[in-house]
Amino acid sequence: MHSSKTEGQQTVPKDQTGPQFIQDSYLAEKILTLLEERGTPLSAAEIARQVFGIRNLTGPLSEKMVALVLEKDVRFRQKDGRWMLSDRSLPDTSLRECPFVVVDVEITGSARSPHIIEIAALRLEHLQVQEEFHTFVNPGRPIPAKELPEFTVNTALLEKAPAPEAALPEFLHFLSGDVLVAHNAHFDLRMINRELKRQGHLKLANPVLDTLMISRRLLKGVDAQNLPALAHYFNIPLPSHHLARDDARALARIFARLVGLLEDAGFSTLRSLEPFLIVHP
Repeated sequence: MHSSKTEGQQTVPKDQTGPQFIQDSYLAEKILTLLEERGTPLSAAEIARQVFGIRNLTGPLSEKMVALVLEKDVRFRQKDGRWMLSDRSLPDTSLRECPFVVVDVEITGSARSPHIIEIAALRLEHLQVQEEFHTFVNPGRPIPAKELPEFTVNTALLEKAPAPEAALPEFLHFLSGDVLVAHNAHFDLRMINRELKRQGHLKLANPVLDTLMISRRLLKGVDAQNLPALAHYFNIPLPSHHLARDDARALARIFARLVGLLEDAGFSTLRSLEPFLIVHP
């Protein structure tokens, strides 16, 4: 596992809010729908009646029940004893002033049973890499050589790597509360959330920008929109595709180039990029 500042640059202090999470639960979704429909804050007792179907609960008991479902979910907040939806709109900040974390994960295994084997993340400040996180991950089972990325990753390397239970907390600490950037971000987010669920955690809910969505909007003349095609288009080196560290480093440079094109197209603030934001369920 490795986290370091880029040579010659200062490490940027992390956002102290930590990564953001949402509940993956039927009850949380019902409460979300209720608050959206009502459009006004509701007491815990009212939520208990409408969602849990329980009447005549004491105030403290209903508050405890609702808090168990909502208190760690960033979509909700409590004020003056009532629950309401959080304002999760992105800040109206210049893209070049925003911190971002570029993320890439690599997996092995079947679609039904994938295992994360590598995680890489780069913290960007003013679109320059300031800090890097990288780790291989021991999937806890032997991996056939044909399932591993070409030549660079092998079973012996993975056997020495930390288990997911050790690697994931370090990764989450690195992410902090910043906006994430990934290519075909649905895939990376799904793999991360799958592992979080396996470890008994909530789902990651940091804002996530998808560079695939951005490139499809801006680069109409590019035949392919995969990472190697974009690296070739921008003349950016990509030594080993499907190695998370190389992919993340290339994507950081691609994203910086895309920001220039976004600004030319009138997308100059973080809030303006909401059309390219992955919507969390």
